[in-house]
Amino acid sequence: RPGTASDMPLPPAKLTERAIWTDPRTFEKWGYALKRKFDEAIGAYLPGPHAERRILDWGCGVGRMARYLVREWHYTGIDIDQEAIGWCKQNIPGGEFRHPGLDARTEFSADTFDAAIGISIFTHLREDDQLAWLKELSRVVKPTGVVAVSVNCATSLHNATNTADVRG
Repeated sequence: RPGTASDMPLPPAKLTERAIWTDPRTFEKWGYALKRKFDEAIGAYLPGPHAERRILDWGCGVGRMARYLVREWHYTGIDIDQEAIGWCKQNIPGGEFRHPGLDARTEFSADTFDAAIGISIFTHLREDDQLAWLKELSRVVKPTGVVAVSVNCATSLHNATNTADVRG
């Protein structure tokens, strides 16, 4: 939980501000809130515990969700921000972090993961790239798995009084 003693440090302000335009403490609280919403959203499709399951955090940044998910899943985070990935490798034990290219291709085999998440990544992509990444995420997640993505985060959807499109 945010504010409790942790074996993981918070990222430096320059990295949290680059990721979500806020300070490290707010970054921590927001990550925890997103993790709880993620658990709630996928619970019906992949009930816990998840210790034997693999998750891909597409666009993991400096570990906003990683700091919580590494304790519950076999965690892999990827991001195009090489400095963020370097920080995660040094400071978030139990996770695997990689720096992929910009193209919608990963080095993972088909059906590698039980789940994939992407928090507000589509916000930064053109439609063609969004579709290509959906295809790639679908390829690397098992047919019985879950791909959970957001556009500009759940908070923006709530504030706009829209409901998320959830498909089983």
